[in-house]
Amino acid sequence: MRDPGYDVYLRDESNGKLYRWAFVGGRCGNVNAIEKSDYVTIPAGARRSKVADNGWASYLRRARIGLPGAYTLWVVYRFCSFKPRGVPLGADFVEQSAACGVYASNALGVVVR
Repeated sequence: MRDPGYDVYLRDESNGKLYRWAFVGGRCGNVNAIEKSDYVTIPAGARRSKVADNGWASYLRRARIGLPGAYTLWVVYRFCSFKPRGVPLGADFVEQSAACGVYASNALGVVVR
């Protein structure tokens, strides 16, 4: 119901078919307020793991590659607005330095046997 969003893309190298894991389901219309603890600063060259642990992208835990083969995998982070799509349940803590836009990770080659 609000940004950010995380999408995982997977390209099957045998046929070029592209798959996307993303949250597209429905939820209730209430939207919790953004708290200061919801922000994470990642210094240049550093990495962040366990993104699904914060509750914003838990759907990624269900992503599976079901067939053997060679694949290319990458993640896209999207943050375009502080505005919720629903009924806000409090005042948001707005971090003005938050990176707005769409950013793709480096691609990773994966072989499933």
